[in-house]
Amino acid sequence: MELCVFNDLGLGGRFQLYFQNGVLLLSPLSWPTQLRNRYYYRIDASHSPSRLVFDELGNIYVETVNGTRIQPQGPTWGNSSLDPKGYYYRATLEFNGVFTQYAHPRSNNAYQGWTIMRFVPDNICTAIFNDNGSSSCGYNSYCSTENNRLYRLIRGTRGYVAPKWFKNIAVTVKVDVCSFGVMLLEIICCTRSALMVDSGEEEKAILTDWACDCHMEGRIDALVENNEEALSDNGRLQKWVKIALRCIHEQPEMGTTMGMVMQMLEGFVQVP
Repeated sequence: MELCVFNDLGLGGRFQLYFQNGVLLLSPLSWPTQLRNRYYYRIDASHSPSRLVFDELGNIYVETVNGTRIQPQGPTWGNSSLDPKGYYYRATLEFNGVFTQYAHPRSNNAYQGWTIMRFVPDNICTAIFNDNGSSSCGYNSYCSTENNRLYRLIRGTRGYVAPKWFKNIAVTVKVDVCSFGVMLLEIICCTRSALMVDSGEEEKAILTDWACDCHMEGRIDALVENNEEALSDNGRLQKWVKIALRCIHEQPEMGTTMGMVMQMLEGFVQVP
C-alpha cells in the first residue's frame, strides 16, 4: 500500500506500508524510481529513534531503538482489539499523519462495512508522553503541533484541473497526475480538452468524458478519427489511452502515481 504526505510548505513525500516478519513497517520510496528504502529509522541514526508498528493482532505501538514498545495515549485511543481469526484488519495513514485502524468480520453473512477501531491522534508527537520526537510516526518534517489541514484555492488551467479542486477538500500531489492524463489525451486525440462543438457532437465537448465513453464502448478508433497510422499500432494506442484514463480516474484506489505512469509508458510495468 502506498501513500502520500504533504506538509504546509507544499513539500510532498511518498512512503510504503509493508509487512516484515509479521510486523507492518513504513518505508520511504525514492522518487522517481519508486525504490523502497530502509524503514525510516536506523539504530545508528540518533534523529530517528522510533517507529510505528502495527502487528498481526491489530495492536499499534511506537517501538524505540532498544525494542521497548509504547502505546500512544489520548482520549481517542482505545485498548480494544478483535480476534484476527474472525476479522480482517485494515489501516490507513492520511496525508496529515492520522493513522486509522479498521476491522471487518470475515463471515460471509456479515453485511456491515469497515468499522473504525481506533486511530492515532492528529499529532502523535504530543499524544505520546515520551521524548521520542516526530519520527515516531515517520514524519520528521511533516508533523505540526497546530494540527493544520491543507486546503488550497484552485490553481491551474481550466480543463486540466483535477475534480478534487472543486470539492473543497485536501489535495495531494496526485492532482498533477490528473493534469498529465488530460495532456496525454490531448496528444493522442490531437484536440483540446474542452471545445465548442456543433450540434450533434456534444459528446466531444469534454475530452475526458468522451475518452471514457469511447473506451467503455470499445470505440477507441473514434478518438483518433480513424487515423490509419494511429490504428496501425493499435496495441500502443490502447495502452496510452488506458494510462491516461488511469491518471484522471476520480476514485483514489483506481488512480496512479507519476512514477508508475512513467514506468507504464516505458514498458517496465504492465498497464492494468
